[in-house]
Amino acid sequence: MLWVFYVELSAMLLDVRDLEVDVGGHEVLRGVNLSMGESEIHFLLGPNAAGKTTLLSAIAGVPRVSVRRGKILFDGRDVTFKPLYERARIGIALAYQLPPELVGVSLRSLARLLSDRFNTAPYMEKLAKMLDLEHLLDRESFRGFSGGERKRAELFLISLMRPRLALL
Repeated sequence: MLWVFYVELSAMLLDVRDLEVDVGGHEVLRGVNLSMGESEIHFLLGPNAAGKTTLLSAIAGVPRVSVRRGKILFDGRDVTFKPLYERARIGIALAYQLPPELVGVSLRSLARLLSDRFNTAPYMEKLAKMLDLEHLLDRESFRGFSGGERKRAELFLISLMRPRLALL
């Protein structure tokens, strides 16, 4: 069973309607409905294999999941069959459970790329300090990071993108 909890009400940002999702030809989600407003914080709780990651992947447009039925509306626009990169452009960001190590790419260079693209360069160093990542900025992204360092680094990078919807 999958439980969805939320706090704070505001204008509608995400509306998932009667969603059915397959992964590898197997039905994983059926009849999922979820509404989220701007500035709301939601928590998905459930046991292993309940479909939490699958739901977030479907919302973000990850190719390994296949929407069979239903709709995903983001800010009133139907994004059900839009690719991941289009959803990212309009403000949907997904944090992965295990972010990949990026050999040869420092966390700082990746952060600069994002901060230049999203006009967040003035905040980069301050955010790194706030998340206690300064000592990791010149290391290869995620390589040899502890679990906590990986999550903080991922939150750092996602924050530099200023997404309207962060799926963590």
